[in-house]
Formats: sequence, C-alpha cells, structure tokens
Amino acid sequence: MHDKPHTKESIIKCSLAQKARWGNGAYEERPSHSEETRNRIRDTLRKGFYKNCLECKKTFYVSPSGAGRKYCSKKCQAKAFTGKRSPLYKEDAVRRLKPRYGSPKDRAWRKKVFERDDYTCQYCLERGGRLHSHHIKSYKDFSKLRHILNNGLTLCEKCHYKLHSKRG
Repeated sequence: MHDKPHTKESIIKCSLAQKARWGNGAYEERPSHSEETRNRIRDTLRKGFYKNCLECKKTFYVSPSGAGRKYCSKKCQAKAFTGKRSPLYKEDAVRRLKPRYGSPKDRAWRKKVFERDDYTCQYCLERGGRLHSHHIKSYKDFSKLRHILNNGLTLCEKCHYKLHSKRG
C-alpha cells in the first residue's frame, strides 16, 4: 500500500481510465432477472408458507414466526370481528336491552325520581348539575322494579361513577 495520498494528476488519470473502460464495454451491467425468476428465487429462500385469508380469500405469505395468522391484514381481521361475528356479541342481550333506553316509561320514571329528590344528589347534596337517575336494585336483574319510584336515587355524575366503581 502507498503511504502517500494521490495527487490531483493521478486522480484525474484514474478517473479518465475508468471512464474509458466503461466506454469500451469492459464493465457490463448485470443482467436483471425477470420478475418470475426473482419470485422463484425469493420463494426458495423463504422458510414460511402461503395461506388464504379467512375474510377476503386472498393468498398471503406467512413467516414461520407468524404461523397462527388467519387474516392478510388488520383491515380483514377487524372486519371479521364486527357485529354478529364478534366473540363478544350477545344477540339475546342486545334484543333485551336496546328498546329500553330512552323509552317514554323510562323518561317518566327518571323525571319523577329527580322531582322527588328536588334535583339534588343524594350523596354529596349538590343541587343541579349533571344528574343521573340510579336504580338501587339493578335494572337488568330486577325487571319488575324498573319503574318503581322507591327503586330510584338522584346522583350527580361524579357520585354515580364512584358508586359503580366501588360495586363493580
């Protein structure tokens, strides 16, 4: 190896010689493989396998570490777990609970509870604000007591959340 750095002259000579060799065709560009060949080479080097997406039926590659994958993308996975296909879906509960919210009977009961308690939270005694009507015996478990006035309490939003966080 040389200890001296190249001079400007030698650098120019080398670059001209290099350009001449390229111009004469001494260096040829590597021939590129066709896409089919590239895919075949890639597939032989891969250790995973191909699967069909359970949602859209599209074929996708699964690496060995992701062997449990069932969907080609997060979008397909989300689509597969919405509505009735969700493992958390309870048709019975939806049918039973949906009509109750905001029914005229519920609104009337709520108003009576607020009027009886003079629009005052029964825990902190704050008057007005964001009030909730609370069922002492749960709405879900005691269907016969749902609209009984003595089964209701007026609570402010804060106290209502505290009450439910304690009881679960």
